[in-house]
Amino acid sequence: MLCRKTPGLLAVLALMVVSCTSIVGDYNKVNGNTDSGTGTDTDTDADTDTDTDTDSDTDTDSDTDTDTDTGDFDCTETGMWLDPETNLCWESPPASGTGLYDSVIDHCATLGVEWRVPTISELRSIGDGCDRVSWDLEAGVCNDITSCCLVSEVCADTGCWDTALCDGCLPLFGGPGAWGCYTKVGLLGTCTDGFFSTTENSSATEKVWTVSFNSGVVVDRNTTTTNDYQVRCVRDLPPSGTDTDPDPCTPVSAINCGETISSNNADAGSSDGIEVYSCAPYDMTGREIAYSFESPLQAVVDITLESLTADLSLMLLPGQGSTGCDPTACVDGSFNPLLDDESLSFTTAPTVPYTVIVDGHGVVAGDFDLSVSCTQCFDEGEPIIVLPGSPGCCPGLTSISCDGPDTGGNCIPCVGAAICTYCGDSVCGLGENKCNCAADCPP
Repeated sequence: MLCRKTPGLLAVLALMVVSCTSIVGDYNKVNGNTDSGTGTDTDTDADTDTDTDTDSDTDTDSDTDTDTDTGDFDCTETGMWLDPETNLCWESPPASGTGLYDSVIDHCATLGVEWRVPTISELRSIGDGCDRVSWDLEAGVCNDITSCCLVSEVCADTGCWDTALCDGCLPLFGGPGAWGCYTKVGLLGTCTDGFFSTTENSSATEKVWTVSFNSGVVVDRNTTTTNDYQVRCVRDLPPSGTDTDPDPCTPVSAINCGETISSNNADAGSSDGIEVYSCAPYDMTGREIAYSFESPLQAVVDITLESLTADLSLMLLPGQGSTGCDPTACVDGSFNPLLDDESLSFTTAPTVPYTVIVDGHGVVAGDFDLSVSCTQCFDEGEPIIVLPGSPGCCPGLTSISCDGPDTGGNCIPCVGAAICTYCGDSVCGLGENKCNCAADCPP
């Protein structure tokens, strides 16, 4: 190391004394203090300064962080882009270079706790210029459902991937985004490599779905080998306002046998409080809307969800209200892909309370028609009239003759009626006897 020769310690101290004396003298001049500093100063100067300056500053800055910045994240900083269609905030441009799957997850974590690797549907939502890859998060379907790749969180297995529909568009780099990427205008960054999502191929091991925005190709890639891909991290905006959702199990109305209700799962009275149902194969993180239902009769009930404008699902829960409705004890559910109708059927006793819920995955919301039809049926041991169009036995029961023994044990025929039973289960149950079900009730 090269060193510069410095003055001795005594010389430095002398210089400091001279400098400080000079500074004091300059200070006095600036403040109008005529004190010459000769040492005979009995402080007879005109400086009656008892701090009479106009600065009555008693720290009137009562700053308790009352500035207008409430700390809410608004996606306006450099390196971010807000998608006005989905309200998702994207890293823009994405991280330079590529990495293995674990490393891109780590990268997003370095941006903050809310940042994450996107799902495949979220990743596809920034696609543009190639209908095969573009995805409408609000509706939960492709932009062109007649000719696009079906891969999403809802349809994440290999069977949802089609060679023709998931192979993207030509020409390469023919999109409207920066550098010809098949991405929305406004997003920065190149797309020479594929981008990871966090959505796993549910029928493969250690593979996640990816998108190559230079072509619009959707394909799965292994997470443990040398597949180096890019990542474009994403985060949600915090909810605005102070309004609180109603209890998710509080119904907006009752739906009755023979009735159809047209609505939207984001309409007034909807909520965002249930994400996991015991009958659902994936989380339902969208808004849900609930309806109460009770049948006045023992009946087979068919519930249908149709005329969909978004990919919605249908769940039937036991009970009603916050103390009864239980998403961990689903009676049944229907989870068909895209805009396919949903339906479920069940048998109920009279006046048993249920909650019917229409829910969406992700941010999916859309219109629907919800219909309920009820067909009366008879339970074990109950008689039915044998006429065309008359109510029959409930599912699982068999109608047998109403023949029965007289007091002497002789079988007496019964005409025009039948009995609903479980004849054949080796139990002599309600309505069964040696005359109409000898298998269960031997003489």
